[in-house]
Amino acid sequence: MSALSPPAEHWPGQTLVRVRYGETDQMGVVHHKVYLDYFEVARTELLRSHGLPYVELESSGFMLPVVDAHVRYKQPARYDEQLEVLTRVERVRAADLRLGYRLQRKEDGALLATAEITLACTGQTGRVRRLPQQLRQLLLSLLKEDQ
Repeated sequence: MSALSPPAEHWPGQTLVRVRYGETDQMGVVHHKVYLDYFEVARTELLRSHGLPYVELESSGFMLPVVDAHVRYKQPARYDEQLEVLTRVERVRAADLRLGYRLQRKEDGALLATAEITLACTGQTGRVRRLPQQLRQLLLSLLKEDQ
């Protein structure tokens, strides 16, 4: 994994989520699989906040399935905490992209998890396609802003 500790201004996506009761176990700790849901929310909001809602990609025949996910859990998130998911573009290739994530507690900035998720670009049949030009340009601009 790459270093996921740049300052917040190097993370073009910043999304807030609140831990819901159903996402936790009996001890009030968020189940590990839920972190992937938080990253998905952040990914969708990153695109939306930069003028390209995911629903527009889908209606144009493009899908972005996850093909690889690496998560490192540092500290537990707990029921009713407000969390901040920072998202950044780490790599853009012809038919895939990789995003980096930093999940932290909003109250004190404590690092809870980091992740890298790779998404392929496919058509509705699942066949690999090149990233659409509008998405590619957006991702490249975010990648440049990030550095």
